[in-house]
Amino acid sequence: MSSSSGVNSDTVMLRNSLALWRIREISPPFKQVFSSRVLPGRAETSMLLQLQNSDGISGWGEAIPCQQHNTEAAEITKNLREILPRLITFSYDSADNIDSSVTALTTWYRQKMENPRPLLAEIALLSSGLLDLLSREKGLSLVEMLGPMATESIAYTPTIPLAGRGLALSMLHTIAAQGYSSVKLAMGRDLEREMILLKEMVQRTGDSVSIIVDFEGRLTAETAPDIIEKLLNMDLRVVEQPLPADDLETIPALMEAYQGEISFILDQSVVTSQSLDWCMDHCPPGVVNLSISKNGGFFTVGKLAKKAQKRNWQVALGSSPGESSLLTAFTRILAARHGTFIHHEGNFATQFLLSDITEAPLVPNEGGSGTLEVLRRNPGCGVTVAPELLRDITKKSAETPFL
Repeated sequence: MSSSSGVNSDTVMLRNSLALWRIREISPPFKQVFSSRVLPGRAETSMLLQLQNSDGISGWGEAIPCQQHNTEAAEITKNLREILPRLITFSYDSADNIDSSVTALTTWYRQKMENPRPLLAEIALLSSGLLDLLSREKGLSLVEMLGPMATESIAYTPTIPLAGRGLALSMLHTIAAQGYSSVKLAMGRDLEREMILLKEMVQRTGDSVSIIVDFEGRLTAETAPDIIEKLLNMDLRVVEQPLPADDLETIPALMEAYQGEISFILDQSVVTSQSLDWCMDHCPPGVVNLSISKNGGFFTVGKLAKKAQKRNWQVALGSSPGESSLLTAFTRILAARHGTFIHHEGNFATQFLLSDITEAPLVPNEGGSGTLEVLRRNPGCGVTVAPELLRDITKKSAETPFL
């Protein structure tokens, strides 16, 4: 973090150009088949932060409130309204400077809070918005500004909610035809029916598509062993978050009991650096699923991934139904920058939403991969938010000039 004296011209240009911030709470326009009856409680609100300079250039960040901390959109807006006025007292001449400055700002604010919690969505919004703005002001793509990238291609794993046989089988057929190598099935609401459908899906895919079963913490210490045995009988060997995140006794025991037979992915169990440490200290090595919204932004996810990999854990990148191509673009760049994530869920707006908020929705390439080609040739994160698309889905907004 640079002081106000002795900063270079790029720093002064960005700091002095901040003219307006705007926070929006939006309702993602889900397709009817992915309405609240299919994805209850998922991404009812998405948060957007817009940072605009005096030339009318905007940087955008997106995050979805963290369910693990019962965070409400109104609370995120309140916190950001306290943090944002101090933004112009910091300097942002590089990605590293953005990282350290956002950390300093949010640390300062948490010290003022009566009941401090991790400011996960707030950090995600600030980091992404500033990265997008800085690269646009420099006339560069974020890929160029952060380069070189560790990889140019990221494997995607789309998600299928098992809300109905027709929808699930139709999506599975489409995914297989498009050449994806893996798919995630969201289960746990009606296990008896879902297990019957799962068996049919396994028979239809054979060895062509690898299936990850995600219970989202809905099994119990009593039901989990029986369900896992049934999965093994179907030759399914990747299971995500079978138990609730707060079941601290059973999670390690279950992972130890099936070590070498099942690859366990922990998602809701890992939110902060402290919860990651606990899992690595008490559980045999597995896979941790990180995401920009849940784990506190672009930079934090990279740091958590490196920490996990040093302890021989693998890392996957998550996403949430309801996110737009804006958040998907940041996640794809994050995946390419580190190059060591085993896959990215890729809940694309085109899969779940009636309409995106960007001018050109981001879609995977043939074969279920995401590349940097489109993102590299456009300024900022590679996609552009179209404000007119936000009008009908904006629930609340707050804004104020910086000066």
